[in-house]
Amino acid sequence: MPHAFGAASRNEEVATAMNALIINVCGLGDGLIELPLLKNIEAVAPYLRYYHTAGAMFTKKDLTKALGLSACLGIVPAGWRKFDKSDWRDIATFIEAKKIDLIINFRNLGPAYDVGFFAFKESGPRNVEYLNYDFDGQVAPANIRIQMHKLLSRKRIVDNSVNWLSLRKGFSRASVRATQVGISMHSGNRFKLWPYEKWRALCCELLTNGEALKVCPGVSEIGRASCRE
Repeated sequence: MPHAFGAASRNEEVATAMNALIINVCGLGDGLIELPLLKNIEAVAPYLRYYHTAGAMFTKKDLTKALGLSACLGIVPAGWRKFDKSDWRDIATFIEAKKIDLIINFRNLGPAYDVGFFAFKESGPRNVEYLNYDFDGQVAPANIRIQMHKLLSRKRIVDNSVNWLSLRKGFSRASVRATQVGISMHSGNRFKLWPYEKWRALCCELLTNGEALKVCPGVSEIGRASCRE
Protein backbone atom coordinates (compact mmCIF):
# COMPACT_ATOMS: atom_id res chain seq x y z
CA MET A 1 0.00 0.00 0.00
CA PRO A 2 1.53 3.37 -0.96
CA HIS A 3 2.02 5.91 1.82
CA ALA A 4 2.43 9.67 1.92
CA PHE A 5 5.77 10.57 3.47
CA GLY A 6 5.73 13.69 5.56
CA ALA A 7 3.21 16.49 5.37
CA ALA A 8 3.30 19.57 3.14
CA SER A 9 2.35 21.72 6.11
CA ARG A 10 1.52 21.35 9.79
CA ASN A 11 -2.10 22.21 8.97
CA GLU A 12 -2.56 19.18 6.75
CA GLU A 13 -3.77 15.82 7.94
CA VAL A 14 -1.08 13.63 9.47
CA ALA A 15 0.14 10.93 7.11
CA THR A 16 -1.04 7.36 7.47
CA ALA A 17 0.60 5.43 10.30
CA MET A 18 3.56 3.34 9.16
CA ASN A 19 5.76 0.62 10.58
CA ALA A 20 9.40 0.66 9.55
CA LEU A 21 12.47 -1.54 9.94
CA ILE A 22 15.61 0.57 10.29
CA ILE A 23 18.89 -1.14 9.41
CA ASN A 24 21.70 0.51 11.33
CA VAL A 25 25.45 0.19 11.00
CA CYS A 26 25.59 -1.43 14.41
CA GLY A 27 28.54 0.06 16.31
CA LEU A 28 28.31 2.27 19.40
CA GLY A 29 29.81 5.19 17.50
CA ASP A 30 27.40 4.58 14.64
CA GLY A 31 24.55 4.67 17.14
CA LEU A 32 25.71 8.09 18.28
CA ILE A 33 25.61 9.26 14.67
CA GLU A 34 22.12 7.87 14.20
CA LEU A 35 20.60 9.19 17.42
CA PRO A 36 19.95 12.78 16.20
CA LEU A 37 18.39 11.38 13.02
CA LEU A 38 16.12 9.02 14.94
CA LYS A 39 15.01 11.84 17.24
CA ASN A 40 14.38 14.05 14.22
CA ILE A 41 12.38 11.28 12.53
CA GLU A 42 10.13 11.08 15.58
CA ALA A 43 9.63 14.85 15.59
CA VAL A 44 9.01 15.27 11.85
CA ALA A 45 7.25 11.97 11.10
CA PRO A 46 5.09 11.19 14.15
CA TYR A 47 3.16 8.65 12.08
CA LEU A 48 6.21 6.39 11.83
CA ARG A 49 6.91 3.58 14.32
CA TYR A 50 10.01 1.49 13.85
CA TYR A 51 12.01 -1.57 14.78
CA HIS A 52 15.78 -1.32 14.79
CA THR A 53 18.64 -3.76 14.22
CA ALA A 54 20.33 -4.20 17.58
CA GLY A 55 23.36 -1.98 17.95
CA ALA A 56 25.28 -1.45 21.17
CA MET A 57 23.16 1.60 22.04
CA PHE A 58 19.79 0.11 21.32
CA THR A 59 19.80 -3.20 23.18
CA LYS A 60 18.39 -1.75 26.42
CA LYS A 61 14.85 -0.44 26.33
CA ASP A 62 15.36 1.77 29.37
CA LEU A 63 18.13 3.63 27.51
CA THR A 64 16.13 4.14 24.32
CA LYS A 65 13.20 5.33 26.42
CA ALA A 66 15.38 7.70 28.45
CA LEU A 67 16.84 9.09 25.22
CA GLY A 68 13.34 9.96 24.12
CA LEU A 69 13.00 7.34 21.37
CA SER A 70 9.34 6.72 22.07
CA ALA A 71 8.56 5.48 18.55
CA CYS A 72 11.03 2.58 18.78
CA LEU A 73 8.89 -0.56 19.03
CA GLY A 74 11.78 -2.94 19.62
CA ILE A 75 14.95 -4.45 18.22
CA VAL A 76 15.68 -7.29 15.81
CA PRO A 77 18.81 -9.47 15.54
CA ALA A 78 21.92 -7.48 14.64
CA GLY A 79 22.83 -10.10 12.02
CA TRP A 80 19.80 -9.15 9.95
CA ARG A 81 21.56 -5.99 8.83
CA LYS A 82 23.64 -8.13 6.46
CA PHE A 83 20.57 -9.77 4.90
CA ASP A 84 22.29 -13.12 4.55
CA LYS A 85 20.15 -15.43 2.47
CA SER A 86 19.84 -17.80 5.43
CA ASP A 87 17.94 -15.02 7.27
CA TRP A 88 15.60 -14.07 4.44
CA ARG A 89 12.74 -16.32 5.56
CA ASP A 90 12.87 -14.98 9.13
CA ILE A 91 13.06 -11.38 7.89
CA ALA A 92 10.15 -11.89 5.50
CA THR A 93 8.11 -13.54 8.25
CA PHE A 94 8.86 -10.61 10.56
CA ILE A 95 7.88 -8.09 7.88
CA GLU A 96 4.53 -9.81 7.40
CA ALA A 97 3.83 -10.34 11.11
CA LYS A 98 4.68 -6.76 12.11
CA LYS A 99 3.08 -5.23 9.01
CA ILE A 100 6.30 -3.46 7.99
CA ASP A 101 5.66 -0.82 5.32
CA LEU A 102 9.15 0.64 4.97
CA ILE A 103 12.77 -0.51 5.27
CA ILE A 104 15.35 2.24 5.82
CA ASN A 105 18.93 1.10 5.29
CA PHE A 106 21.53 3.33 6.99
CA ARG A 107 24.44 1.21 5.78
CA ASN A 108 26.59 2.85 3.10
CA LEU A 109 28.43 -0.12 1.58
CA GLY A 110 26.65 -0.09 -1.77
CA PRO A 111 25.47 -2.91 -4.08
CA ALA A 112 28.99 -4.25 -4.63
CA TYR A 113 29.42 -5.04 -0.92
CA ASP A 114 25.99 -5.04 0.70
CA VAL A 115 24.96 -7.81 -1.67
CA GLY A 116 22.39 -9.48 0.59
CA PHE A 117 20.30 -6.35 1.10
CA PHE A 118 20.11 -5.42 -2.57
CA ALA A 119 19.27 -9.01 -3.55
CA PHE A 120 16.50 -9.10 -0.93
CA LYS A 121 15.23 -5.76 -2.19
CA GLU A 122 14.89 -7.25 -5.68
CA SER A 123 13.26 -10.53 -4.64
CA GLY A 124 11.64 -9.74 -1.27
CA PRO A 125 8.07 -8.68 -0.43
CA ARG A 126 6.60 -6.39 -3.06
CA ASN A 127 4.39 -4.39 -0.69
CA VAL A 128 7.37 -2.87 1.18
CA GLU A 129 9.05 0.40 0.28
CA TYR A 130 12.83 0.70 0.55
CA LEU A 131 14.97 3.74 1.30
CA ASN A 132 18.67 3.36 0.75
CA TYR A 133 21.38 5.63 -0.59
CA ASP A 134 21.25 5.72 -4.40
CA PHE A 135 24.85 5.24 -5.47
CA ASP A 136 24.28 5.52 -9.23
CA GLY A 137 27.84 4.35 -9.76
CA GLN A 138 29.18 7.13 -7.55
CA VAL A 139 31.20 6.87 -4.39
CA ALA A 140 29.16 7.56 -1.27
CA PRO A 141 29.89 10.76 0.67
CA ALA A 142 32.62 10.23 3.24
CA ASN A 143 30.42 11.68 5.97
CA ILE A 144 27.73 9.12 6.75
CA ARG A 145 25.63 11.77 8.51
CA ILE A 146 25.29 13.69 5.23
CA GLN A 147 24.36 10.50 3.43
CA MET A 148 21.68 9.58 5.96
CA HIS A 149 20.23 13.07 5.94
CA LYS A 150 19.93 13.07 2.13
CA LEU A 151 18.40 9.62 2.23
CA LEU A 152 15.57 10.69 4.53
CA SER A 153 15.11 14.30 3.46
CA ARG A 154 14.16 13.19 -0.07
CA LYS A 155 10.90 11.87 1.39
CA ARG A 156 10.56 14.61 4.01
CA ILE A 157 11.00 12.10 6.83
CA VAL A 158 13.57 14.45 8.36
CA ASP A 159 14.03 18.19 8.06
CA ASN A 160 16.93 20.60 8.31
CA SER A 161 16.71 21.01 12.08
CA VAL A 162 18.82 17.94 12.90
CA ASN A 163 21.04 18.98 15.79
CA TRP A 164 24.22 16.95 15.45
CA LEU A 165 25.67 18.57 18.59
CA SER A 166 22.83 17.53 20.88
CA LEU A 167 24.31 14.22 21.97
CA ARG A 168 25.78 15.37 25.28
CA LYS A 169 22.51 17.04 26.24
CA GLY A 170 20.60 13.88 25.30
CA PHE A 171 22.81 11.61 27.34
CA SER A 172 22.82 13.90 30.35
CA ARG A 173 19.10 13.13 30.66
CA ALA A 174 19.41 9.52 29.62
CA SER A 175 20.03 7.70 32.87
CA VAL A 176 21.51 7.86 36.33
CA ARG A 177 24.95 9.45 36.21
CA ALA A 178 27.65 6.86 35.67
CA THR A 179 30.48 6.57 38.19
CA GLN A 180 33.03 5.91 35.48
CA VAL A 181 33.47 6.75 31.81
CA GLY A 182 34.90 4.00 29.64
CA ILE A 183 37.39 5.00 26.93
CA SER A 184 37.76 2.30 24.27
CA MET A 185 40.55 2.75 21.77
CA HIS A 186 39.56 -0.15 19.56
CA SER A 187 38.84 0.24 15.86
CA GLY A 188 38.36 -2.42 13.23
CA ASN A 189 40.39 -0.46 10.69
CA ARG A 190 43.66 1.42 11.02
CA PHE A 191 42.36 4.46 9.10
CA LYS A 192 39.54 4.86 11.66
CA LEU A 193 41.85 5.13 14.64
CA TRP A 194 41.93 8.51 16.33
CA PRO A 195 45.38 10.09 16.73
CA TYR A 196 46.77 10.26 20.24
CA GLU A 197 46.26 14.04 20.43
CA LYS A 198 42.47 13.66 20.08
CA TRP A 199 42.29 11.01 22.78
CA ARG A 200 44.37 13.22 25.07
CA ALA A 201 42.10 16.25 24.46
CA LEU A 202 38.98 14.18 25.13
CA CYS A 203 40.36 12.63 28.31
CA CYS A 204 41.55 16.02 29.59
CA GLU A 205 38.11 17.52 29.06
CA LEU A 206 36.40 14.65 30.86
CA LEU A 207 38.83 14.79 33.76
CA THR A 208 38.40 18.57 34.00
CA ASN A 209 34.65 17.98 34.28
CA GLY A 210 35.23 15.65 37.21
CA GLU A 211 34.67 12.34 35.44
CA ALA A 212 36.47 9.15 36.44
CA LEU A 213 37.96 7.32 33.46
CA LYS A 214 38.65 3.70 32.67
CA VAL A 215 40.84 3.33 29.58
CA CYS A 216 40.43 0.09 27.63
CA PRO A 217 43.24 -0.76 25.18
CA GLY A 218 42.41 -1.76 21.65
CA VAL A 219 43.03 -5.20 20.24
CA SER A 220 45.61 -4.04 17.71
CA GLU A 221 49.19 -3.07 18.53
CA ILE A 222 48.62 0.48 17.31
CA GLY A 223 45.58 0.72 19.60
CA ARG A 224 47.53 -0.59 22.58
CA ALA A 225 50.35 1.86 21.83
CA SER A 226 47.88 4.76 21.90
CA CYS A 227 46.54 3.47 25.20
CA ARG A 228 50.04 3.31 26.71
CA GLU A 229 50.67 6.91 25.62
